[in-house]
Amino acid sequence: MKVFEALGLDGTLAATGFTPDGIEIRMGESGMRLLHAPLGKTSVDRWGSPYLHIHRADLLDCLAQQLDSRAPGALRLGTAVTRYEQDGAGRDGGS
Repeated sequence: MKVFEALGLDGTLAATGFTPDGIEIRMGESGMRLLHAPLGKTSVDRWGSPYLHIHRADLLDCLAQQLDSRAPGALRLGTAVTRYEQDGAGRDGGS
């Protein structure tokens, strides 16, 4: 989240995702709780940022939109890479 905050994406992601109160590990058949880790305010106090759950497609959509707004045309979704080359100076090229 600190990286997303630095990029100015934390508000957008927080509006799409949610902050769980905690996480648990339970036994499969009995449901007995083995571990509970509080999150919510605890994660902000501990790490300085919220712990966020967001669907992967929503995260990727947010990232793609932000990249396109900052560098239009830099990302081409739904295209195939047919070749990739690097010259002796370390410059990349491809199509």
